[in-house]
Amino acid sequence: MNIGKYVWGCALVVSSVAAAYLLGVFVADLYSSQQNNVFETLDGEKVTLSNVVTGPSLITFFAPDCYLCTEHLDNARVAVSDTSDYRRVVLISSSDRVDLQKAIGSYEIRFPILWDRDRLYSHRLNVVVEPLVIEIDEDMVIRQIVAGALTTNEIREVFEGQ
Repeated sequence: MNIGKYVWGCALVVSSVAAAYLLGVFVADLYSSQQNNVFETLDGEKVTLSNVVTGPSLITFFAPDCYLCTEHLDNARVAVSDTSDYRRVVLISSSDRVDLQKAIGSYEIRFPILWDRDRLYSHRLNVVVEPLVIEIDEDMVIRQIVAGALTTNEIREVFEGQ
């Protein structure tokens, strides 16, 4: 028995179960009006996820000190510059507010950022990897969940509805 294949197979089963759980919780929370669905913007405004996500979008859990997160942001910025529709990428982060403010300037972030200040939402969804990208289609249905950065072309395909 190849132990590497066994470990990899176990990891796939665990990640599939986690993804199924995440999908169920996320769908329920996306349309929930409960208090745990309320985020703050960096300006202190209270918003719900369902008010921010209004069409095909990429919801990305990210941290400004994560290399793959910044790669994903760069790719998203290039892809979105074709449409100038920056609301199609929604960022969720539990990083320090000061670090997020610095990241906005450093990475020229124009996407909406929802601050998960106490990591309540991240903990509820069991987010353990960043970036975690959730693709929402035009019918507000989750098409896929990706752990890692998407390429510019992959992001363009999402926006073109492919």
